[in-house]
Amino acid sequence: MKKYILLTVSILSLSTNTVHALQWSQREFKDEMTGNVVSYRASSDWSETENPMLPGSNEKMYSWVNIECNSSTQWAFIAFTQKPYMGSGNTIQQKVVTRIKFDDNLSEVTLHSGARRSPAVLVDNAEKFIKQIRNSKTMKIEFPWYQYGDIYLDYDLAGSEIAISDTLSKCKTLK
Repeated sequence: MKKYILLTVSILSLSTNTVHALQWSQREFKDEMTGNVVSYRASSDWSETENPMLPGSNEKMYSWVNIECNSSTQWAFIAFTQKPYMGSGNTIQQKVVTRIKFDDNLSEVTLHSGARRSPAVLVDNAEKFIKQIRNSKTMKIEFPWYQYGDIYLDYDLAGSEIAISDTLSKCKTLK
């Protein structure tokens, strides 16, 4: 039976790493179709931005970063409260290369659209991405939203080192 651990790293305005890592909720559930056990940690703090689907409204959209792993693989996703549409102008894209900034280090990241109605995008090279999260205090991503333009998502990564280390060590024991 394969087991997975999902860690939601949606951190904003945190005081200390240890205190915040201990405040994350943890839950496990069993997928009744596959029998796989999924375990994840989640923070209640998310990045907030104007809702690109309703520009000019007071409605906000939220996003967070999910880290998931099993005994041999790590995945990273950027999730939203609604399905994201990546692209520029009038073109929806399934894959985009965009800018990301960890602390003061600017680089690029490749994102892939999730399933048809998925409110998440997959991050390429998850192990590198996860390592950058663990070694940084802040993250900012430029997200190209179809027919809206770029939106900027800011994350405070305080507490992520402890929470991710704990999760990855648990993943090594899964079968």
